[in-house]
Amino acid sequence: KSLKLSHLLRPSLMGRSKKNQRHSPAPAAGVQDVKLSALQQQLQALKMKQEQAMEAVLRAQQDMEQKSDETERQRRELKDTEAAKEKAGAEADFAIKTASGDAYAAQLASSLERDGYAFVDSFLGEPVATYIRDEMRIMQRDGLLRESELAGGKTGKNMRYSMASVRGDVVRFVDGTEEEGCCNIGLLKEFSDQIVIRVQERVEELKDETIQRGKLMCTCYPGNTNDDMPCGKGGPCRYVRHCDNPDKNGRRLTALYYLNKHWHMSHGGCLR
Repeated sequence: KSLKLSHLLRPSLMGRSKKNQRHSPAPAAGVQDVKLSALQQQLQALKMKQEQAMEAVLRAQQDMEQKSDETERQRRELKDTEAAKEKAGAEADFAIKTASGDAYAAQLASSLERDGYAFVDSFLGEPVATYIRDEMRIMQRDGLLRESELAGGKTGKNMRYSMASVRGDVVRFVDGTEEEGCCNIGLLKEFSDQIVIRVQERVEELKDETIQRGKLMCTCYPGNTNDDMPCGKGGPCRYVRHCDNPDKNGRRLTALYYLNKHWHMSHGGCLR
């Protein structure tokens, strides 16, 4: 009976169910648009983050490539410098070991005793000067030359300051080592020291002195075609006439090595 009752009731129940079925109303069009707009904004934000991440990756790759190129450039320059050092060393060594070395010393000593100053043209030859000039130009290109300073003055012995109208050069103090990129400058130092020793033996005032050389001062005086402008403000630069030992600071001998190619007296820069 229960089976029959169930069988009899099922169609009736099913009929009522279909008759009484309710459907959920469809969402309004505005609601759908809002949800779609929010999703698009999220996708757009995600895409923007992906693009930013990709740009960061590209920048990092570019930086790595630039650093790699810079490293390769430095390697090439070091290799060229080492080759130049060997060539310059052979040429300078030949000059020192021959009579020209003694001739330099004799000429310098004679003028020092007579005039208090001396000079020699083409010291160690033009090739050596060219190699050293190249090292100086690399320093200048790489920003290793700094604005020069003056010391002392009327306001105090230990004060250091810059005044382009008095001294407008840019400088770097070096020992002349390979690590500094100054191989050929180091050669100049070594051979100059040998000449100074030979000069000292010939100059009575220096014979009993213990001469100790300080660091090498690499310096450049920026020039300009505008002669009407002052030094340090676009005009040609200078170091006004001065004494290297105004207050008995121990300096007895100053050695200068000029690198101005095709220099003419009309260019200026003479010792005065």
